[in-house]
Amino acid sequence: MFSKFAAIVSQMFKSTFIRPFFLFPLIKILTIGVFISGCEPPNRYLVDIGQTNVNLSVLQLETDLFLAAEDGISVEDVAMLKEKYGAFFELFSSQIIGLGSTDNPSFPVYLEHFTSDKTVLEIADSVNRVFGGFEIYRLELAEAFDRYHYFFPEKSIPTVYTFISAFSYTIVADSGMLGIGLDKYLGGNCSFYDRLGIPAYKRHQMNPDNLLVDALKSWLYTEYQDDNQQPDLLGQLIYAGKLQVALDALFPEHEATLKFGFTPEQLIWCEENEANIWFHFVDNDLLYKQDRQLFVKYLQDAPFTPGFPEGSPGRVGQWLGWRIVSTYMEKMNSLDVHAMMLADPDDILRKSGYKPKR
Repeated sequence: MFSKFAAIVSQMFKSTFIRPFFLFPLIKILTIGVFISGCEPPNRYLVDIGQTNVNLSVLQLETDLFLAAEDGISVEDVAMLKEKYGAFFELFSSQIIGLGSTDNPSFPVYLEHFTSDKTVLEIADSVNRVFGGFEIYRLELAEAFDRYHYFFPEKSIPTVYTFISAFSYTIVADSGMLGIGLDKYLGGNCSFYDRLGIPAYKRHQMNPDNLLVDALKSWLYTEYQDDNQQPDLLGQLIYAGKLQVALDALFPEHEATLKFGFTPEQLIWCEENEANIWFHFVDNDLLYKQDRQLFVKYLQDAPFTPGFPEGSPGRVGQWLGWRIVSTYMEKMNSLDVHAMMLADPDDILRKSGYKPKR
């Protein structure tokens, strides 16, 4: 049953966000690309957050699952996993690894096939070698959510789950749950990624260092969805910029390249060509176009942005959105990131006065 995993996952390589309050089915798929730029002063949001009293719960499904599998998966093992992991275990079983309902009498057999598959066992071994006990990442996640609570005090804090999906999913976010697929962060040189034919521009972002930013960005996306029913390109640029500024607030000491998933050379290219990027959108009357093909062209992950010279990164529109929103925050002299997330895109552009010189 699972001997075909290696062939299947090449078609399933995706990152998924599940909208809040809609656990089944999965209804939002988005390849994660973390946003950035480097000309922003990183310490603008380096504030003393004091005592936030956030008690972050991090549960490692892969650890309990493969521990239970050492003697074969039993009905009792399934009951234990269901009790400890609740709705997330059902989501993991039925959607992430595609075994169907945990209430199926044959489910323990299906789960046994998964945990004993040779490829899955190799993946689990790689995850254990890269992440060990996960303690460093647990502490970093707790610190990030402390800052999240400081900037978004009215927002909920999820339970964080880690899992292995045989490369099917990167991040799964839903109401109260944030799942992280550790097998998607084994390092750009991971031999599995090479065998799957993952392109270099994606592998660049599949390192352990990217895990933390990806996880928080996914949660921000879940909590602040872009609900504009008739979106234009400006709205999409600003939404991407809002997410990045929020990441700046949550990770004020992280490198800009890490937050955006750019190489240093790509970041420099954006900084040196800022005016050209802006006037490309203005001169071609693109800002108020309601064309989803344009959204993909300028905002989705790619080896480069079509229509721009060699050396441009993909997602250049996300970088531009960050420049506009960060300029707005500077003009407003504000650290109210929650209010920024709710602000009107046209209002942000107008008040920012953003217009780089040619």
